[in-house]
Amino acid sequence: MGAFHTPAHGVAPSHRAPGVDVPPGYYFGPGEFERFTFPFSYQQTWEAFLGALLSASYTPAPEQAGYAAFVAAAREVFDRFAVDGLLPGQGVTELLLGRAWQGGEIS
Repeated sequence: MGAFHTPAHGVAPSHRAPGVDVPPGYYFGPGEFERFTFPFSYQQTWEAFLGALLSASYTPAPEQAGYAAFVAAAREVFDRFAVDGLLPGQGVTELLLGRAWQGGEIS
């Protein structure tokens, strides 16, 4: 699967998180690491959903062109997928345990 894909149900585009397929040694150097993943579900109100979107550096600021259209499109997505005023979502927390490479030796 590439970096971007469309879910089988074809509802909305999704993407994989950066670094999902990158081995831990790429970031931490040689060594052995254990990987633990913890899936979770969450729900967002409209305010939380919009706030999360607006926290990204690439979203338009209120005084910029395109802000109103961005918020309107976000509202359409929220209204389409929300259930009883809450937008369901899923995520995965990843925990890596091991010793990182520091200056020529594993610490």
